[in-house]
Amino acid sequence: MTPFRATYRLQLHAGFDLDAARELVPYLSRLGVSHLYASPITTAVPGSAHGYDVMDPTAVNPELGGRAALDALVETLRAHSMGLVIDIVPNHMATRGPWWDDTLRNGRTAPSAPVFDIDWDRGGGRVILPVLGAPVPQLVARGDLVVEAEGAEGPALVLDDRRFPLAPESDLTASIPELLHQQHYELVEWDRARGRRNYRRFFDIDDLVGVRVEDPAVFARTHSLILELVDAGLVDGLRVDHVDGLRDPRAYLERLRAAIGLDRLLVVEKILGADEELPDVWPVDGTTGYEDLAALDALFVHPVGLDRLVEIWASEHGLRFSDIEGAGKALMLGSTFAGELDALQRSPPHHGQRGRADARDPRPAGLPDLRRRARRHPGRRNPHRRRGRTVAGARRGPDPDRARRRPRAGARLAAAHRSRQPRRAGRTPRSTGTRRCSSALRGRRLGGRPARSRGRPRSMPATRPAGNGGRAASPRRAPTTPSAARTPGPASTRCPS
Repeated sequence: MTPFRATYRLQLHAGFDLDAARELVPYLSRLGVSHLYASPITTAVPGSAHGYDVMDPTAVNPELGGRAALDALVETLRAHSMGLVIDIVPNHMATRGPWWDDTLRNGRTAPSAPVFDIDWDRGGGRVILPVLGAPVPQLVARGDLVVEAEGAEGPALVLDDRRFPLAPESDLTASIPELLHQQHYELVEWDRARGRRNYRRFFDIDDLVGVRVEDPAVFARTHSLILELVDAGLVDGLRVDHVDGLRDPRAYLERLRAAIGLDRLLVVEKILGADEELPDVWPVDGTTGYEDLAALDALFVHPVGLDRLVEIWASEHGLRFSDIEGAGKALMLGSTFAGELDALQRSPPHHGQRGRADARDPRPAGLPDLRRRARRHPGRRNPHRRRGRTVAGARRGPDPDRARRRPRAGARLAAAHRSRQPRRAGRTPRSTGTRRCSSALRGRRLGGRPARSRGRPRSMPATRPAGNGGRAASPRRAPTTPSAARTPGPASTRCPS
């Protein structure tokens, strides 16, 4: 496997496929890039510009060139002593494609139904689909909702560019309203679906349905292609999308690490709070670097000016930022995420790997208390963290100074950056390029704690991406191999002057 030195991210789509990526390999090699970091390569919705709306995770997207194009890309990478890191999407799939159609056609007994996070009981045994722009009679009268009896994929209801497969037992001679009552799904008006949706979504996007990847059988099915590519030596590392959306991130990452081995890079898309670190118990090599971007952003905020603006706004409106933040969360919980909140309240308590209920599970306290807790929760992060360790049952109250804390850090970041302290001799580097730079910017001593050996690479040196919307992965620790530990990184991994 090619040693990690620097990555270059490419956003793949039909207009820039795997063959186009292959043509860039010689140029990237001359730049000093060691690994190509690709957006999702599995089959997505036709015409997708990003690939995160996966329809079939078991096949390479034909719009990108399919498996043959992937093999050719890897062959070219190997010829230039480079490797491949790919983005995977375990949290959700698109509400289109063969797996979803199978679920709609055959209901909860469909082979694909266990893949999706659907509360069948809440929907009366049906999937609630908020897709209509008007009542059914109006759509039928206008000819916008019709029956396609001889479709290539079987009979279906057609609404604009959407096809909804009909159940095998459907009476095709019935009227459309009667036909709808015979299906394993219910089409409802999107603006009247508040609280009625009975499937987990990616945030508030109705077209992306949650995947029950915590189920070992679902994990095996949805990761079959990815693990095949890893086993074949075609992929050197994985980037896990939206790890915060998973029911049990730690259990998922442990299962994934066991499947890909200790020698493959594993990084996660994780948004860390200003005082939060990645959980030590996660068997990963780091994050994709959002925390480093946040540190750099703080350099462009003048703390004195921001404090003055906050004071003026507060005196004018009589509210603090934390008040607005709490009201906004309450609004979203009571409207956009009402269905998800209700499902969380009624679902059985989550049990960890040791078989006991999670001490942090707030559901026994009741729905109103759950809403209060969610309003206090400071975004996509784990509030039960203290000094880098998970504290079960810890509670975090409102933080009225949160709006000011990060801007105030900007002044310290700028001062520390100007000082550019050298790394202390005799210390094992805690991380690589981006993390070392951000440590200097944050005014922390460089070098950090010695890396603890777990028999796998500790980091993924990153380079500043250029073009194609590139983003570089930002790992946590330095490699444990002797050559990598002694060899200085390329100029792109050192703090800018």
